Order: sequence, then structure tokens, then C-alpha cells
Amino acid sequence: MRLLFTLVLVACGASGTSVVPRSPVSRTPEEQAAMPTCQGELATLAESPPEREAQLRRLRRSFAECDAVVVTLATLLTELRRPDEAIALLAERLREGGERARFLPLLIDAHLRAGENEQAELVCQQALHQEPNRASTWNRCGLVDLAAGRIAIALQRFERAYTLDPEFVDAWINHGQVALDHRDFEEAERLFAAAIEHQPDRYDALVERGIALRALGRLDEARFSYERAISIAPSRPEAHYDLGLLYVEAPRDRMDLTRALGHFQRFLELAPRELRAARDAARAQVERLQATLR
Repeated sequence: MRLLFTLVLVACGASGTSVVPRSPVSRTPEEQAAMPTCQGELATLAESPPEREAQLRRLRRSFAECDAVVVTLATLLTELRRPDEAIALLAERLREGGERARFLPLLIDAHLRAGENEQAELVCQQALHQEPNRASTWNRCGLVDLAAGRIAIALQRFERAYTLDPEFVDAWINHGQVALDHRDFEEAERLFAAAIEHQPDRYDALVERGIALRALGRLDEARFSYERAISIAPSRPEAHYDLGLLYVEAPRDRMDLTRALGHFQRFLELAPRELRAARDAARAQVERLQATLR
């Protein structure tokens, strides 16, 4: 069972929103002097999303020219599944003369989150025209294509992203996930291995590579990949579930069944309740293993 839901990028939308900028607003010396204060305030944001949003809205009123506030607030609104508000905020700042290269990628995220794939693609075209060598934008636009079912184009855009910047591992991972979904396990393993080569501690790449390796029958390598993922992020549940499955499917001895039981129990301790189907499956595994090990 595949449990890792990598959320690489998001998007939202308000159709028909104009992003044509007005003439840039000139800054007074007082406003220029205020910019460091804006950055300082951003460093002290609350952890709670409601408190963080309230702080950011106050900063937006106090430092209207501080693009970092708009970026942070728009990102938060998108993450909170309020993409319409994020789009309106970004469009407003663009009309004020905000930097297009900074805000267009966030508009892609927001439209995508809102399920407005056509709007997201239109912004993609603008962003790629403005910065054709920006790997993160090619990756974002690949996600737009995936959402619209244009798989071949999505793969081309992911490949373009990691060709431009091999260190941009999200593109390797996104390409690998498509290969995994289509059961091309050798290709998936190659792509996840490339991601790990560039970022050895990338948890999701390690877990996904473990899935591909297990499907290829390379069990010792899969076990190592899962164990490495757990050592990097012991409080995340996915690797525990998949490692438990590996021990159940190919136990070398009774101790492996005991190990499997421990990993499924740990998964149940860590997994959010929203993963109901996975929790039910893990609970069933625990009951079977406990009966077997009596």
C-alpha cells in the first residue's frame, strides 16, 4: 500500500483576475527605512495559523511595499485552502507594481489548489516566458499538466526542471511518482535514486524508492531505504507502514514478524486519524501478527 502523499506544490484561483501591473510605486526614504523592520517582524510570526494570519494582515497594512509579507500571507492562505483570497491578494500586489517573477509562481500554486487548471496554465505560460530557466516554475507547471491529465507534457516539464537544475529534487520526485503510479518500477527507482544523490536526507524520496525497490524484489535495499527514512524523520508514519509490509511479505525468521508488529504499532501511534483506511489496514496487521506470535 502506498501511503506517502507528497505535496510538492499547491494552487488556487479566482477566475478572471487581472494581474496586469500598474506603474511601480516609488518608495519614500521612510518606507525604505521601514523595510528591515518588516523583515524583522516576519521572523517573529506565531506558530498558530490564525495568529500568524492576523499578524501578516497587520503587517500588510503597515508595510504595503513589503513583498515578503504578501508572499508569506499568500502561501499561508493557499495552505489553508483559501486560494481565492490568495489570488486576490497577489493580484492586488501585482497591480501595485509587485515583482511579477516573485508572485506568478504563487498564482500558479493558488489556481492549482482551487482546481482552476486553465487559469493555472495561463499563468504558467506568463511565468515561463518571463523566466524560462527557472526550474521551480517548470516543476510547478508540470503539476498543472498532471492535474489536467496531460501526463506526457508533465513529464517533459519535470525533466526540463531537473535538467536546468539537478539540485531541484522536487522535479525528480514528481517524475518518479508518475513512474511509480504507472508501475514502471525501474524508472521510478532511477529517478528517486537521483533525487537522493542530490539530497541524501530527503525523506519522501527514500520512502518512495523503498516502494520501487520492494516491487523489484530488491528487499535488502528497500529495507535500508526505509530504515534511513525513519532515522531522518522518526515521527513520520509512512516508512513504518511500508517497512512493516516488507517484513510481513518476506519474513526471514520469526524476529522479522516481531519487527513488523512494532512498525505497524508505531504507525498507528504516529498516523493522523484522517488516514482512516491505512489505520484500519495497520490495525488488521497488528491483530494478525499478535495472533501468529502468541
